[in-house]
Amino acid sequence: MDFSDVFKDSLRYPFSDLKRLIALLLLSIGGILLIPGLIAYGYILRIIKSTLKGEDSLPDFNHLGDLFIDGIKFLIVSMIYGIPALIFNFILYHQVNYDTLAIDWTNPFTITISFIIGFLVSIVFVIALANMAYEERFGAAFAFKRIFQLIKMIGWKKYLSYIVVYLIIANIITGIPLVILIFLIHPSLTITSFIGFSSVLTINTIFSAYMLAFAGRFRGLIYPINEENEKEDNN
Repeated sequence: MDFSDVFKDSLRYPFSDLKRLIALLLLSIGGILLIPGLIAYGYILRIIKSTLKGEDSLPDFNHLGDLFIDGIKFLIVSMIYGIPALIFNFILYHQVNYDTLAIDWTNPFTITISFIIGFLVSIVFVIALANMAYEERFGAAFAFKRIFQLIKMIGWKKYLSYIVVYLIIANIITGIPLVILIFLIHPSLTITSFIGFSSVLTINTIFSAYMLAFAGRFRGLIYPINEENEKEDNN
């Protein structure tokens, strides 16, 4: 699949089955209860698996127990890969104004370092999650030798281009709720107000469901499954 086709397919994919997309949306809304949220996270891995099998529509929501277990795996892996950003934020916290306990995210240095950390982590995390889904084992998300072999199969230049475009699209999707708040909701409503906060939360949940489906599809499409099959045939 061509470079641009990967993103065209991934962006259209969430609408391949509106009923299942709505089901994913409801799970995202119920994520505050934890269990529905974990099932939604587990669904990302199911999307990756179905994509690797060549399926072109959102998979079923059957075997909820499996989705729940996969959701736990996804959450743990995400938390571990989030440690570098957590350490950076911890260091910043000890340099903030303790009267306000606020980190200055408008500082160019803070933004730059945060972006670099996020980008470096994403380079590994994106394909690591796909590898965990492919091998169906938790440790595959941290099999770094294997992960870098997969990136080499894709091609470093192509893979890094994938990550850059993916992060741009992801930031646009996740930033839409704030844009809607600013331009479509009454100016007197701020994020800190109850109605403003509720509006952002609701809109963000809607777009998060779309983002989950998009992210899962993207990971499945870029995983070098054809190269893997050729490797197995040669052995």
